[in-house]
Amino acid sequence: MSKQLQTAITAISQLSTREELKAAFSAVKAQQDIMARQTAMTIAKNATVSFTHNGETLRGTVEKVNPKTIIVNVGVGRNWKVHASLLTVEA
Repeated sequence: MSKQLQTAITAISQLSTREELKAAFSAVKAQQDIMARQTAMTIAKNATVSFTHNGETLRGTVEKVNPKTIIVNVGVGRNWKVHASLLTVEA
């Protein structure tokens, strides 16, 4: 665990109101959205990707790239809408 992460966790554990916790959660969500958009920009249509669902690794082909989510075809007629940050591009 990085020093930066340890500091963030310590700061979160010291929050004392629901409003403070909501603000921290909003900041985390905003950062996740930024990371998802950055990842989505690096994934191309027809790329092979994988992701984990309920402990099972699913692999498929990118059908559509949205700003934060990717439509992945994992089999005949089986499309999944996956948050970009959860995908791994296969080589």
